[in-house]
Amino acid sequence: MQGSTRGAGLLFWIMTLVGGAVLMPCVLLPPWFEYVAQRERLAAMQTSLAQVEQRLVVIQKQIEHIQTDAAYVERLYRQEFGAAPPVAAPPATPEAAAAPAAPAPSAADAVVPEITRFVDDLLGRYPAAYIFVRSQTRPVVMLIGGGMIVTAVVLLGRVTARRAALEVESEGR
Repeated sequence: MQGSTRGAGLLFWIMTLVGGAVLMPCVLLPPWFEYVAQRERLAAMQTSLAQVEQRLVVIQKQIEHIQTDAAYVERLYRQEFGAAPPVAAPPATPEAAAAPAAPAPSAADAVVPEITRFVDDLLGRYPAAYIFVRSQTRPVVMLIGGGMIVTAVVLLGRVTARRAALEVESEGR
């Protein structure tokens, strides 16, 4: 009887580990891909922001020149209207705001490329791993993994109940 209990315990652990190994990619890969996509989107937005900030600096310099340099205003006026501008005193110049510095990269930013490279290599080497991510196959794979874990727990419950019954029976003798 002891051998069947050991076999059931071994079967429990094998099924639990296999079920967990099937569920983990289903649970972790889709959020990881979403995270990577959001990081790429963030990088694109930061690039766009940097371009807009550069454009802002150029426009602020142009405004400063318009407010302080009469010759510049005259050149612009001639370019736009082809005539000499009326003589007027330029207004006082406000101080231009300095562009904010870019945030320093965090320690997590250094780890992300390594993990991304690992996941990309893994999926490149094993294209069948996409079954854990595809919307058509992911629910089925999750059901299989969850079913294995539930079955393992049920088996453990039966073994535990059988063991308890045997102990009660042996105490009764």
